Amino acid sequence: MFWSLCSQPLLPTIGEAGSARGIEAYQNARYQEAVGSFQKTISLSPSEVKPHLYLAMAWMYQYVPGSVSPENARNAEAEFQTVLQLDPQNFAAKQFLALLSYQEAKGITDEDEKLRTLDAAASWYQKILAVDPRNKQAYFSLCLIDWVKWYPNLTDSATLMEEGTSYLAKALEIDPQRDNVLTYKNLLIKEIADLPAKYRPNVEAAALHWVQKAMNAKFAMESSQEGPQRIRVTGGVQQNKLIRKVPPVYPPLAKARRIQGTVRFSAIIGNDGHVQNLSLISGHPLLAVESTRVAVIQWEYKPTLYDGEPVEVVTEIDVNFTLIQ
Repeated sequence: MFWSLCSQPLLPTIGEAGSARGIEAYQNARYQEAVGSFQKTISLSPSEVKPHLYLAMAWMYQYVPGSVSPENARNAEAEFQTVLQLDPQNFAAKQFLALLSYQEAKGITDEDEKLRTLDAAASWYQKILAVDPRNKQAYFSLCLIDWVKWYPNLTDSATLMEEGTSYLAKALEIDPQRDNVLTYKNLLIKEIADLPAKYRPNVEAAALHWVQKAMNAKFAMESSQEGPQRIRVTGGVQQNKLIRKVPPVYPPLAKARRIQGTVRFSAIIGNDGHVQNLSLISGHPLLAVESTRVAVIQWEYKPTLYDGEPVEVVTEIDVNFTLIQ
């Protein structure tokens, strides 16, 4: 499948829109059948967003880059634009439009048209970053766009390399796993695997150069900081700093069913000791209810110091629910 996993947005939840037949057809990759079903749904509820989104995706997954008749891409684009008319903040539509533009560009042979389409894709990824400035996939996609322009000299620009590697540096900074260097190098090579044979011997060296340049930029960003703005602390250590605890109420339904267990949150503690953000990691659904989160977010801790200065903390918070026997 040509849709790149590194930049593919999450699909909306199946089952929220469209007929059962359309959903079943979509799930089983019978996209033309799904198109007909979602079109019928839209004729009955033209202002509902999700059927338009599913219809657009059904069109998109029938598109083959470089095809002589790209009607599927045009139909998909029109439906995604309809989604944005109905819901201007729809994040999934922006992600799919960015991906669709990029894949269209890969199938274009005319260089001027290819550049225009790549620029359109870049514009959509910039809109995604305006909403989600920590979107690693958007940064890497922007890097890929600059890479495809730069090699082999579709656009001969030194600034293009600087821009592209800065995007890659940002992606690495957001997700600094050790294997990403090799992963990103291989993805760059894969993206231009259909180059003429005369270019291929230099592709790996060029890709490695881009990744090393990005790594240097990432290290420069890190070294320019006076100290860490946020550090990770184990849950046990952070627990010892707790100075105010709002006890969560035992959820009545869980209590009635005698459900016990631990609810675990990932938490960001501000440099003032207040809980800034909570994300559920695990816990029984009848224990991990909103009232539990509301209680925990009111907890307060002694500020954590680094070189004498208070810093933010990333930690885990456990909430134990035990019934008295």
